[in-house]
Amino acid sequence: MKLSTVLGGRTFQFRTLKEVLAKANEEKSGDVLAGIAAESDLERVAAKLVLLPLIFIPIAVWMGFSHMELLCLLILFSSPSPVTASIMARNTPGADWQLAGQIVVFSTIFSVVSLFCILYTLLSLGLL
Repeated sequence: MKLSTVLGGRTFQFRTLKEVLAKANEEKSGDVLAGIAAESDLERVAAKLVLLPLIFIPIAVWMGFSHMELLCLLILFSSPSPVTASIMARNTPGADWQLAGQIVVFSTIFSVVSLFCILYTLLSLGLL
């Protein structure tokens, strides 16, 4: 399975689900030594935005969700980070509010592309 996304003008390619899981995880020294950690925060955000719909949409289809219910779940799991995250980070001592703001911007940009692709796939499969 080949998963790729364009985020912030860069293309991120994930060859396997295992790679998406490794890169979506928070940075750990063992992952860095093994060479499976995300190279940047932007790559980590891209992996997380691919991971949520990839996990929950097949589970919803398996549980019998279809049409309007599936569309609602798709919007829920593919939506960007809330703008309030940056504001809350700015008011929290020690929090990186600039990173929170970047996550909001990148997840918003990526969600437009990912929602289109996922909707197209579900429509092609006749699930919507």
